[in-house]
Parts: sequence; C-alpha cells; structure tokens
Amino acid sequence: MNQRILGCLALVLFLIPKPGYTATDPLETLRGPVTQAVDILADPRYKAPDAKDEQTRKLRALVDQVFDFTEISRRTLARGWLRFSPDQRREFTDLFSRLLTDVYISRIQGNYSGQKVAFGTQSVEGDRAVVKSQVLREGIQTPVDYSLHMVDGNWRVYDVRVEGVSLVKNYRDQFRQILLNKGPEDLIAQVKKKLKEFNE
Repeated sequence: MNQRILGCLALVLFLIPKPGYTATDPLETLRGPVTQAVDILADPRYKAPDAKDEQTRKLRALVDQVFDFTEISRRTLARGWLRFSPDQRREFTDLFSRLLTDVYISRIQGNYSGQKVAFGTQSVEGDRAVVKSQVLREGIQTPVDYSLHMVDGNWRVYDVRVEGVSLVKNYRDQFRQILLNKGPEDLIAQVKKKLKEFNE
C-alpha cells in the first residue's frame, strides 16, 4: 500500500460521526457529522505540541464510536479466527484496534492539510451497506468506499477501501502469512510488540 493511499486511508478513518449520533441512513450517518471531525483536525489550537494529546483523545473517542473493531478483527483473520479461543479473540481485538487507532491517528495528524470529503451514492442490502465518497485535495479526487453493517440499530464501519485497496484485506494478507506457520499466541505477541514499539 503506497504512501498516498495510506494518507487517504488515514484521513477517511477519522472523518466520522460524533459520539451519540445515530441515523437509519448509512450515508447520512457518515456525512452529517464529518464537518465536526474535520474541525478537530483543522483547529489551529491543536497545532501546539502540548495540545496534541487532547486532539488525539478526541479523535480516538470518535473512532471508538463508529468502527466495529470486533468485526474488523474477525474479517482480518478470516478462517484464522476459528483458531483463536474466546479469550484470544478478545485480546487480539483489543490490541489490533489500539494499533490501528494509534497508527492512523498519528498519520492523519502528520498529513492533514485541508482535505475535504464529497459523498456520492449508497447501496443498502438488508443490514449491509456501501457508501461511496471522494477525498478532494488540490484537484486530486481519490475514491473511498465505506463498508458498514447494522449493529444494535446503528451503522458501523467494518472496512474502508481507498482506490480499491481494502484495509481489511491489506492486514489479512499480512496475518495469513504469520498464521501459516505459527499459532494465535504468536500473532498476538507480534501485534503487542508492534503496539509497544509504536508508542515508545
């Protein structure tokens, strides 16, 4: 996954609804509160080094509200999910969600430069939906598709595709290689190590 796609992915992962916002329409669930998330990124108060932690906390709270990390983890592991015990699933989901959140918050804080998001169409089939959008920056339009499903009456994101590149598939390919020769405990240890290294 090249740096431009990673940058766009980092952006769209955080252009998401504010806590407590619910809607029966997946497109409106994403589009309605986008401005509030962008305001956090664009607010000059957060440019100061001592304000970064506050900005990070606000972005992390938004992420926790809209992303279904259990579903993301299950889809990322694919068949490997069946090899994990219930305790291992919970531990992996916790570690993987923290790694994703920390990595992409760091990327967006370092790369945001006034990008906008224009929403397009949506397709809904039962409790699944895809919302199409574009990230706009300096005349460049990057297509972004959000995959959502209904959880307890709310739409939650379980995958994001940037120019056809899936967040879930990207990590699935990496984790599949590890699980070919090693067990769940080894993958958990590697994710834990990456998380520790990133936050040192």
